[in-house]
Amino acid sequence: MRLLLASLLALLAVIAGTASAAERLVTPVANLRDDALADRLARLVAAEPAIYGIAVKHLVTGQHAAVNGDRVFEAASLYKLAVMVELYAQHALGEIDFDEAVPAFVILGYDSSGFPIYGEPTTYSAREALIDMITVSDNAAAQFLLYRLGPSRVNQRMAALGLPNTTVDWDTTTTPNEMLELLDLMATGRLVSRQASAEMIDVLLGQRINDRLPVGLPPGVPIAHKTGNLPGLAHDAGIVYAPEGPYIVVVLTEDLWDVERGYAVIHDLARQVHTYFAHRPALVALAP
Repeated sequence: MRLLLASLLALLAVIAGTASAAERLVTPVANLRDDALADRLARLVAAEPAIYGIAVKHLVTGQHAAVNGDRVFEAASLYKLAVMVELYAQHALGEIDFDEAVPAFVILGYDSSGFPIYGEPTTYSAREALIDMITVSDNAAAQFLLYRLGPSRVNQRMAALGLPNTTVDWDTTTTPNEMLELLDLMATGRLVSRQASAEMIDVLLGQRINDRLPVGLPPGVPIAHKTGNLPGLAHDAGIVYAPEGPYIVVVLTEDLWDVERGYAVIHDLARQVHTYFAHRPALVALAP
């Protein structure tokens, strides 16, 4: 469960090798409905047996498009983005120290009755848990943070941000548009604070699960993102820092029983969105 020193050094090397996240923060822009892009996205998934939810926004031009944008999906590990936000919010309030040493136990497995089998006690800091939770999607780290912070506090924070369908509890839920809005707030420095937003982007830039959206991007294009997996679904949501300007892509799935096919669709989606924004000017129809 603890992040190995080598992994942490590798993460720091990745972050050091990119432009600082603070320099990546952009000015907020209103959503401008791009019907041509929305039509392209709808056609991409129209014949697919799985259900797709997609939300896209260019952070300079404001071009926005969605397919099933307000549909509520099982969030899977995307809920960890909400946990990260709450961690930074409580840190800003002085309620948690990133480096505080908290007793923790590694779950080695489960017995025949389903009860966890714990290893030797250790200490685990919030910072270590955050890195593990995001970059390798460690579930034990996420649960450690979630119950240290309080699920109700996370839900209240999301509701206050205008994201009522982004919840954590026995079930975790979100929508494509709400995930996009969360990343939009982060990319524009409005999530907790500019410094906190920049630090969260840094953590997401260190993502080590890169088998979905990054595959469809040209080599070397940075993406600050988080994935999610459960049986029958695979998600990815992130901020792409393309040479033509940053944009957000969110893709959620449901009834995805052919995972390889689903990944191929996500790869194609990433390619098409990247190409589209590289060659098409902004439109001016105000999105509802």
